Amino acid sequence: MKIKNLLACIWILLAGCISVMGQIPKILPQISSRDLLRVEAFRQAVTVEASITTSLEVNDLPRGRYVRLGEGQNNSLGISNAIANISLSVTVINPRDSLRISASVWNGDGDVLFNGSKPFWLVPPDSTKYWYSLPNNYGGLELGLNNVPISIPGVVQGYFIPFREDGSTDTDNVSEIFTQNGKVYYPPYLTGQNGLFAAQINNKGTQIMSYWNVRTGGLISHSDFDIKAKTFIKGIKAFVDSDVDVVIDTINRYGESITAELHITETSTRSIWFRTSERGGGYWFSGLWLINSATGVKIPYGTKEGLANIPVVELKFEPGVYYLIPVFGTDQLIDSEMPRG
Repeated sequence: MKIKNLLACIWILLAGCISVMGQIPKILPQISSRDLLRVEAFRQAVTVEASITTSLEVNDLPRGRYVRLGEGQNNSLGISNAIANISLSVTVINPRDSLRISASVWNGDGDVLFNGSKPFWLVPPDSTKYWYSLPNNYGGLELGLNNVPISIPGVVQGYFIPFREDGSTDTDNVSEIFTQNGKVYYPPYLTGQNGLFAAQINNKGTQIMSYWNVRTGGLISHSDFDIKAKTFIKGIKAFVDSDVDVVIDTINRYGESITAELHITETSTRSIWFRTSERGGGYWFSGLWLINSATGVKIPYGTKEGLANIPVVELKFEPGVYYLIPVFGTDQLIDSEMPRG
């Protein structure tokens, strides 16, 4: 009686976790262990079937018989007793051929929950028996757990997504789980695994994804963050109302030239320097091209000798945006991606 009451409590737990009024289940305990998935299969069990076949048939009559389980029989003992009470017969043409006995358990939708089969051979005649007979051990048929259907309203596809060792989601190794008619057929080997069960759900025409932790069966809540992408344009360095000092990274004179983008809000004079990062101080620019972004006019300027004999360009700017493109000798800067390795 205690076992029967315990099973009843587990069934109530499992049934209560299935979505009510079209809501997404908060927990799917069936996916967290093979034991709970098996109990879920018992909960759904409605019909059992048994059959016996051999190599040579004498007619095309069905070899199996189906029996509906009675009240309280949707458990291991009830199923075994129901199958054992099914009377089967077979006509044997060649007694040396093997026979195969099979059995299965079905739910009300025609899904196979448990099944198994086993071959056996007739016992040849001996001094005490004048004809072939059934062996004593042709029973003991083991029924294995199949993929168990779990109903999720609106589900169109299920997936298993493993976690990597560092806890991140391994989206390169996603496994599809067969899904049909609002049911995900969850495989026993994926129960309790370190990963996520993901369900693609049709919610009034909108496809949404819901995720459950397979080890706990719990629905994973999500966190929302407001994000602003912070970007920069490769090859551009921006300055606002300041002098311009740009160092271009180079290796053996190879490097990508950098254009300075100067934003001026008030009329002012600004000093401008460009150099490469070669060892020993690098190379200084010999001049630049100035482009007014508003007009597109391109004007060349040469450098003059500044403090400590450092080349510099000093220009007066009106409010606006300007692009400053440095000029180097061909033996000082080869404008390209840096060599790899």
